[in-house]
Amino acid sequence: ILVKGLQTTLTSPYPNVLARSLTIYKKLAKYPQIFVDAFVNYDCDRSGFFDNVWENTLNLIIKLAYPDKKPNTANMQNNVQLQAIDVIVDFLETLWKYFEVESEKEQEIEKEKEAQEKEDHKKEKKAKQISRSPSSSETPQEFFEAKKAKDTFSKGLDLFKKSFKKGLKFFIEKGFCSNTPQSIADFLWDNEALDPIQVGQLIGDKDQVE
Repeated sequence: ILVKGLQTTLTSPYPNVLARSLTIYKKLAKYPQIFVDAFVNYDCDRSGFFDNVWENTLNLIIKLAYPDKKPNTANMQNNVQLQAIDVIVDFLETLWKYFEVESEKEQEIEKEKEAQEKEDHKKEKKAKQISRSPSSSETPQEFFEAKKAKDTFSKGLDLFKKSFKKGLKFFIEKGFCSNTPQSIADFLWDNEALDPIQVGQLIGDKDQVE
């Protein structure tokens, strides 16, 4: 829905389509969990199989807010451009509030944990029954690191699509696989996002691999 549906409408040449699309995004902005989940599950996916749903969507809206070219009509400038800016502001406000609440929850959890650790050994069993929030298991920094790793992997996929030699060299240098036959074989087997034509050329003409 987000990629093939809504995201596609953001590239429409028709102002009325863009306006309707931005109206929907403005309503969705009230539910930041949708975009947080999209970022975590797609933008931070290390397989390189999925598109950067959140990043690409936001970039398209920003492009509408600050277009490279002058709009064809005054209506597009007054309507779509201002509407896009309004959506971006809504995104920022709701996400800020969302992470403020999550931060407060994490602080409360940490305080509870510290209090539990100070209790007597006899109450330890009871303290363990207090469950932690799922959001506290992974920190935002870990998600950012995952997103960075995915961006690096995506760059490798583009290189591999042009030349398996350059792509494979990049993956080895970045630590995605080792420069051994077994490691390379496992890497090719485990990553469906690799260009199949280049994989075929690599396997079929292995003497060219340095």
